[in-house]
Amino acid sequence: NDPLTCGACGHACPEPPGATAGHGRAVCRKGLCGYECLPGWGDCDEDRANGCETNLSSDINHCGACGARCDSDAGQPCIDGACLMKECEPEVTK
Repeated sequence: NDPLTCGACGHACPEPPGATAGHGRAVCRKGLCGYECLPGWGDCDEDRANGCETNLSSDINHCGACGARCDSDAGQPCIDGACLMKECEPEVTK
C-alpha cells in the first residue's frame, strides 16, 4: 500500500495527472498504482489526462460531489461544497 514501493521493491507509482496543480496524489492499493483526488477536488469528466480538474467547493454543476447540481435558475450558489438557498427579503411591516 506504499506508493513508493507498490507491488515490488523500488517500484514507485507515477504522479497522477493534475498532481502538479496540487489536486491529486498517487496511491497504491493491494500492490496496484492508482490516483485519488485530494479533498474538495473531483475527476468529474473522468478524463485521467487532466486529473482532478473540478473544484467541488464552488462548482454549481458538481457541488460537493461530481454530478450534484445546484439549482442555478433559482439562484442557488455552491458554497463550501453545499448548495445554499438565497435568503428571503425581510418582511416590511407598516
